[in-house]
Amino acid sequence: MSSEKKQIFRITVSLPDVKKLKIIKEKLPSKALEKFADSYGDILDLLRVKVQEEAITALVQFYDIPLRCFTFQDFQLALTLEEVDRILEFSMIKKETYTGIGKKVKVVDLDRALGIPITDLILHYKVEGEVQGIKRSFLEAQAMSYAQKKQWEITGNILALLMFGVVLLPKNVNHVDPAAIHVFYFVKVFGKDTTLTILANIYYTLHTCCEKKKGVLFFFVQVLFTWLMSHLHKASYLVKDLTRHEWAQKLRALNADSIVWYSRNLNYEKIVYRFGEYHNVPLIGINGCINYNSMLALRQLGHPMNDKPSEEQIRELILHDMGKGEPIELKKVIHAWNHVLRKDFGPKNVIAREPCVRWVLERVEKNPLPFVADPTYKPDTPDQGLLSVEEIEGHKVALEAPKERRRG
Repeated sequence: MSSEKKQIFRITVSLPDVKKLKIIKEKLPSKALEKFADSYGDILDLLRVKVQEEAITALVQFYDIPLRCFTFQDFQLALTLEEVDRILEFSMIKKETYTGIGKKVKVVDLDRALGIPITDLILHYKVEGEVQGIKRSFLEAQAMSYAQKKQWEITGNILALLMFGVVLLPKNVNHVDPAAIHVFYFVKVFGKDTTLTILANIYYTLHTCCEKKKGVLFFFVQVLFTWLMSHLHKASYLVKDLTRHEWAQKLRALNADSIVWYSRNLNYEKIVYRFGEYHNVPLIGINGCINYNSMLALRQLGHPMNDKPSEEQIRELILHDMGKGEPIELKKVIHAWNHVLRKDFGPKNVIAREPCVRWVLERVEKNPLPFVADPTYKPDTPDQGLLSVEEIEGHKVALEAPKERRRG
C-alpha cells in the first residue's frame, strides 16, 4: 500500500444551538410526545445526540469524491436511504416521497398547518429579500407561549418546524428557511416522507465542501454522527471523547473486520438500488442534486459484494443550484423518483469477494488515504452479531411503547 497520504483540508463543524428546542420538548407531556412521533417520526431523538466534532472533521477526510462514499483501507461505506430512514423513522408513518423542492408555502396555508394566527405570521414570514423565512426567535417564543397555555398540538407543530429549520435543513442560523417550511408543511399536511431530501443535503454539502477543500458543516451532523457510530460500536454512548488526532487514527486504522456492518433491525426485504433509467439513486435536495451508489453499500444492508461495481453504477450525477442550468436532466431525475426499483439480494451475508476487495485496494493504492497511520494503534473489534439499532446508536433513548403502537 502506498506510503503517501491524502492532503488534509480544513472543514469546520458548527453545531446548532438546540437548548431552547430541548426546553420546548421537555414541556410536552408523554401523550403529546407520542402524537408528535406519530406525525414526525423520531426526529426529536436527534436532540439527544452528543456529537464529537472531531469525529466529523476526521471522517470527511475519507470522503471519496468520484464515488460519493467514504473509502477506508480495505472497504467503503456510503450513507443509504435505508439507514437514514431507520434513524428518522419516516417510512414507518409516511407512504409517499416528498418532491416539492423549490416551492414556497403561502402564509394562509402555513397558518392552518401551524395553528399560529395569520396576523402574527404575516408580520414574521418573509418570502422575498436577502433573508427569507421566519425568525427562529419568534417561533421559539411562540412555542413557549403555547406550551404555557397547554396547547400541545400547536406547540408540537412549531417544534417540528424548528427541527426541520434548525437541525435537519437549515440555511440560516437565525431564520427557518422557506425550503424547510415547505418540507414541514408537506410532512404535516400531506404525510410526505422527506428522507430522500435530507439524505440529498447530507451528500451535496459533503461533496461540495470536499471539492472546494473547505467549508462549514452546520446541519445534519447529528444524523451523520449517529450513522458513523452505528458502524463503529455496539453502544456509542460508551465512546469516550477523543481528540482530533485520536479520531484520525481511529478511522485510519479501520478495516473490514473492525466495524459493525449492519443491524438486525435494518432488515428490509428489498432495498432501493436504482431509480428509473439511472443505475443508482439520484437525490434532490434544497441546494442541488447528487446521486449515491447503492451497490457500494450492499454489505451495510446485510448482503454480499460479489464483484466491483460497473461504470454505470458509479457514474456521477451532480446538478448545482437546483438544476437551473440543466433543466432537462432535472426533469429526468424528478421522473425517475416515480420509478423506484427495489430488489431482494438474497440471504444475509456481509462478505466481500476477492474482485471487490481487489478493486478497493487498487483504488486506495492510486488514491492514498488521509493521515499517517500510527503502526502501534489497534482498532476496536466490535461484536459482529446482528445488533439492534437501539444498541448500536446508543444516543437514541427511544420511547419504545409509542413506537410499538404506531408500528402495530
